[in-house]
Amino acid sequence: MTIADSRNLQVRPLNGLSKAIGLLLYPKLNACLEAWIADQPEPKPSRPEVIRHARTDWLPGQGYVRHREDPEGAN
Repeated sequence: MTIADSRNLQVRPLNGLSKAIGLLLYPKLNACLEAWIADQPEPKPSRPEVIRHARTDWLPGQGYVRHREDPEGAN
């Protein structure tokens, strides 16, 4: 895909609270994401959805973000 092609892609709209970032993936990591997506039932998640999901699972496990179901703040 060329840069010109990527300009025509639909993206999630900014809501004023989010920050848009660009992300380059090494081929092995991209292959892992694509394999995981291929194993998912329809409708298959997009690559950005997978990355957001992975982030929301990983950061709380590392202690950087509280778990949503943890109102006491133990995690």
